[in-house]
Order: sequence, then C-alpha cells, then structure tokens
Amino acid sequence: EQLVAPARRIVSSENPHSVIIHAGTNISQDSVQAVIDKTHNLTTTLRETGARNIAVSGVISRADTDPERIHLINLGLAGLCTSNGMTFIDNSNIGPHYLCTDGVHLNNR
Repeated sequence: EQLVAPARRIVSSENPHSVIIHAGTNISQDSVQAVIDKTHNLTTTLRETGARNIAVSGVISRADTDPERIHLINLGLAGLCTSNGMTFIDNSNIGPHYLCTDGVHLNNR
C-alpha cells in the first residue's frame, strides 16, 4: 500500500524495461493472503502504469518469522506470478549462513 504511489511515479517517469519487486520482508502482522493481495495490487498498478516485465522476489527466510508462514507466502506469490505472466524469483537458497548475526539482515556473502 505504501509503495503503490511511489512505484506509479517511478514507472511513469522512468519507463523501465523491467521491474523487480522485493517486498514483504518486514511483513509483521499481515496475513499470508494480505501479503499476496498487496503484492497483486502493486503489480496491477505497475502494469496499468506501463510496466510489462515484472518479477516478484520471494520472501527470504529469517530468524524472526515462522518458516511455514514464509513458505505459504512464497507459494502464493509464485502462483500469482504464474497466473499473471510474471517471473517469480525463488530465494529459498538463501539460508541462515547468508544472514548477519541478528538473523534478519543479509550479510556480505
């Protein structure tokens, strides 16, 4: 929701060939379906603004979030991408060894 207006402005003014969305890592209390719906809303807005090649980067597993929840979100995002002609970027290969000691932020590997 917070990203829709800025994304619309950027896509309108820059006219990028491709857009990669990496949203949802700070998903707090949103339900699995809410994360998927918000992503769908954002991608719909981007398409309406002129973006044609959209990729959605999956949520990265982190220490402060239930792995099953992340799995369910990523399944939903992958399905959203498949049904709407977008690319899903699977980040399931990013394990704990790629995170800082806080278990949340990516390290320099």
